[in-house]
Amino acid sequence: MVINEFLYPKPKRLPIGPRIKGKEYIAEKDLTWLFKSRLIVEEKMDGKQTYFETGKLILWCEDLQRKHSIKYRVPGRYALFNVFDRSMMQFLNRGQLLELWWDIKKGKAVIPGFEGPRMRPLIFPVPQVAIVKGVTPLQVASLIAPSVYAINKKNRDPAPMEGLVVKQDRTQFYFEFITGKIVREEFERGITTNYRDLPREDNIIDPSVPLVLDYPIPLGLSSPR
Repeated sequence: MVINEFLYPKPKRLPIGPRIKGKEYIAEKDLTWLFKSRLIVEEKMDGKQTYFETGKLILWCEDLQRKHSIKYRVPGRYALFNVFDRSMMQFLNRGQLLELWWDIKKGKAVIPGFEGPRMRPLIFPVPQVAIVKGVTPLQVASLIAPSVYAINKKNRDPAPMEGLVVKQDRTQFYFEFITGKIVREEFERGITTNYRDLPREDNIIDPSVPLVLDYPIPLGLSSPR
């Protein structure tokens, strides 16, 4: 299998609600494969996908500098959502990702261009929403809630998440790497113009914003061991 390590395998939509023309949906066999294991559910953030290299590792992030369709107030510009180890040809699991992020924050791991204590906080991990097992896609969709970082532009109240990303809670080998996503229906309907065609508006990048690694465990869902 030929692997393009710089082309992130984009999550496909879970089969919830009416199909949207032109969108890619996860195949039934892949859906079965994904949901047979314990799952990590993370907040899907509305930014521009980008990556950084440090040694053998490729860090995949959402660049949140420019507002797309959701206004954010975040502790850093880049929301880290996955790390690929090119020597092992596999993705790191959540624990390994957080360990790497902590090393970057402390200056023990260096990303070119991010040297120094003022630059390192620009990268922060996407929040984990839940760890679940034995659930349905519809039950996962019920986890969409107010985002800890999205804000209502009118009154600065919390705004809903764009959606969720679902992946298996284990070390992810590339050829087995299957992820799914759920995008909030109201979010889809609200997009009428591409952000590139709108006057530029930036998100609020503020290092004093409290960092949130994990949302509280949702009522009625336990965190499986």
